[in-house]
Amino acid sequence: MTAISDLLMTTRLGEPIFSGSAFLYPIMGGHDDLPPLVTLDEAITAHVAVVTETSESGAVPELAVANHSTCALFVLDGEQVIGVKQNRTFNLSMLLPPKSNTVVPVSCLESGRWSMRHGAVRAGEHVHFAQGRANKLRSVSESLMSGGNYSADQGRVWRDIDAKFDAACAMSPTSAEADFYEQRRERLQPHLSDFKPKPDQCGALVGVGKSIIGVDLFGSAALYDRLSSKLLKSYLLDTIEIEVKPEPPRLDEVQAKILSLFRGSDRRFPAPGIGETHRWSSAAGSGAALVADGRCLHAVAFCDA
Repeated sequence: MTAISDLLMTTRLGEPIFSGSAFLYPIMGGHDDLPPLVTLDEAITAHVAVVTETSESGAVPELAVANHSTCALFVLDGEQVIGVKQNRTFNLSMLLPPKSNTVVPVSCLESGRWSMRHGAVRAGEHVHFAQGRANKLRSVSESLMSGGNYSADQGRVWRDIDAKFDAACAMSPTSAEADFYEQRRERLQPHLSDFKPKPDQCGALVGVGKSIIGVDLFGSAALYDRLSSKLLKSYLLDTIEIEVKPEPPRLDEVQAKILSLFRGSDRRFPAPGIGETHRWSSAAGSGAALVADGRCLHAVAFCDA
């Protein structure tokens, strides 16, 4: 885990921030020499990335991404694409080469639709909610380690979404996770303001009540800043329904927890596009990272329930 350890060594923890039932420890630092890259939102908005089905008939676990930019395209684990034949989420973080066409692994977040809609395909405003993302990460790791493929447990993804709707007494005509977000969009905004990125912030540890949920760490503060809003919505979708007082662990306990979450023997697999995906588990939780050219661009770890 050299690249991940190298990134961790550049970081330090800020003071905790509170909003509603959630707490956030900002992680400061990161590298300042990552190669130029474009995010999915930026590329789609600039019309230099196109996301489509892999064929006219399509395939649930795959999408095609055309990157027409002269920069590599960074796609975040759990990031969503709204449209195509059903909304999808990316199964892992990836770096897609400039001027390339790549078939990428995805999971469906909308079980009740399999048809094209009018309007342009767009990047979702939020990342797949944290608990569902954590379960998907674990199932993708199991798939890689057992069979060398990037597939998730699609049935589990749908069950997680159904459970989310049931717990909140919410509904969606197509069981689309995006509808759950739309129904809570306004409630999320005050919390996003409270958790606004600080200068030099490259990641965050997020929890609810007394419990840590997970950690997302980026290779640079600039990359975190560009993705923090949609990423934090992922965690907030798991915390806004809970009414408890946030009581985060002490700073030294959090430091120890981060080290334990990112400690362990990792297994490495070629990632679609550029670089490798690293996968690991420990007594503390499970994690994954994207490493390219010796640099860790993104690492995530979730505490085991």
